[in-house]
Amino acid sequence: PVESNGELARAARDFAAYMARTGRYGHTADDRTPSERAQAAGYAYCVVAENIAYQYRSTGFPGAGELAQAFVQGWIESPKHRANLVDGNLTEIGVGVARDEKGRYFAVQLFGRPRSAAIRFEVENHGPEAVRYSFGERGFTLGPRQRRAHTVCSPTRLQIDGPAGRPPFSAQAVDGKRYTIRSGEVAPKSLR
Repeated sequence: PVESNGELARAARDFAAYMARTGRYGHTADDRTPSERAQAAGYAYCVVAENIAYQYRSTGFPGAGELAQAFVQGWIESPKHRANLVDGNLTEIGVGVARDEKGRYFAVQLFGRPRSAAIRFEVENHGPEAVRYSFGERGFTLGPRQRRAHTVCSPTRLQIDGPAGRPPFSAQAVDGKRYTIRSGEVAPKSLR
């Protein structure tokens, strides 16, 4: 479930109104990205995603519910828009709808994960040899007696390679944890 956010709602309303006023349509119709619009509205973001659409019927829409249903159904049927609707890493939403002079309705869903919800963790090597680890698509080498801090915007799986013949350590990276390697063993501890 997502929670309503005032800054995202303001950015979504303003962008829907812009598209209705100018007739320009697209994620960068105002020469800005969704993230730039969210930031301009005061949203401190880690991740931003956007769904846009427009609807028109010569007979109009009898009510807001039918209009909303038409927008949502269109997004559900579009794989990229549907991905935004079901992305569990997006925690907040703002919605805007505007009507132009011709009777077209423009809708914007602006999803976000605030910077305050970033996941911060550390990997520390107390062993005598370098250690390889990875998360997401990125790999790292950590020398002996070194520590590295990471901040990610979406939950990620951390994998730390074990010594030869031993399986790797693998776990979901947890906010506020330090993963310390000693003699090939990994011990997660709280940073706070």
